[in-house]
Order: sequence, then structure tokens, then C-alpha cells
Amino acid sequence: LVLAPFDTATTKSPLAKPLLWCGAISYSLYLVHLPVTILISRFMYEGLRLTNSWAVLFVTLPLCVVASLVIARVFFNVVEKRCLNTPFA
Repeated sequence: LVLAPFDTATTKSPLAKPLLWCGAISYSLYLVHLPVTILISRFMYEGLRLTNSWAVLFVTLPLCVVASLVIARVFFNVVEKRCLNTPFA
């Protein structure tokens, strides 16, 4: 409640844009991140033998994050957007 007067300024801030974008697809991200992350990390570990901690940190983790965000956005546009309630006029 104390920060409520700053809501408009906060949401219009350029720094908030990535968070707002993720917030819009948050449920889709919740649904897809686990299978995407498991598939990618298992392929990197077993298929490419990237077992080094640095390789996981700088290759596997960023790849999982980017893939999860992209697939969640596609899932949001194809599936979730159709199920959203329309706003009242």
C-alpha cells in the first residue's frame, strides 16, 4: 500500500519491461519450463557430455532459460491466449 503511488512510474520504467513480459506469460512459463529444461539439460549432459560446472553454468543454463522463454511465449500465443477471459467494458 505504501508503494501504490509509484505503480504507474514503475510499470512505465524500461527496466520493468522484461519483468512485465515474463509476467504476461508466467503461467505458460510455469507449464513449459520443467519439460524444456529436463530435455535440454539431459541432452547436454548425456548427449554432448557437458559435465563441467562452468559448461553447465555458461552453456546449459542460458540455453534452458532462452528456450523456456521462447516456448512459453509460443504456448501463450497458441493456447493460453484463447482461454483468457475478455475484459469487461
